[in-house]
Amino acid sequence: MKLMDDQDMDGEVTKSDLDFIRVRERGVWRTFHLAWDHKNPTAIAWGDISTTGVGTGFKRLGRLRELYFHKVRELFANQFTRIGTEVPPLFPRARGGKVLIAVTNLGRTTFEEVTDFPASEGLVWEIGPVRLRKPDGKMEASHLYQGSRKLAKRIKAALEAVPADPAPMRDAADRCRDLLKDMGTYMDLMRPMKSGQRGQAGSVDFKKAVLKVNEKAAKSDASIVVVTYQEPKEASS
Repeated sequence: MKLMDDQDMDGEVTKSDLDFIRVRERGVWRTFHLAWDHKNPTAIAWGDISTTGVGTGFKRLGRLRELYFHKVRELFANQFTRIGTEVPPLFPRARGGKVLIAVTNLGRTTFEEVTDFPASEGLVWEIGPVRLRKPDGKMEASHLYQGSRKLAKRIKAALEAVPADPAPMRDAADRCRDLLKDMGTYMDLMRPMKSGQRGQAGSVDFKKAVLKVNEKAAKSDASIVVVTYQEPKEASS
């Protein structure tokens, strides 16, 4: 595992063995690229690992989310076991949809489409069903939604193609393009999370929708809204 300094989203950081991690040190958030060497792991005794930062050569940076931990463990198990881990498969499913941006004109905000995509392109994935723990401790069945790096590139290209007129639409596109330059917003697109606003800034919102939904009537405080379509029979289940 290697921690590397952050690079631009268009840099050479799209290899399949790279992930992102955010670490807060002394009140400041830093973003790193996390590289896993699946074929050459190093075993370390639990007693040799420091969780307080005073051990030899090790410092606790944080705890991996359970879903992400299982993903990494499966990648390592594929190299050293015959059947992998006992974790049930999550069955990801590609979803089609649209990307909308919040446009404010004369004090009124609407959501305007900048691009759409079919499920066959694999830009957004639905994972699940999974069981998640709610804040009150109870478990609930849910689905997770995750965008791909191709989704970020598609949105960026669509924003750059927005014409100068009308001006409010162009201003909104420029604002959203600046948001995508922030690694936090970029990561929010690709985190596997439930539908809804995500991330500390809350600038990205994933919404489930029945086909032919009236997106412009949607309510959200986010600047970028990704609508994933479902068939009516799925939405009602």
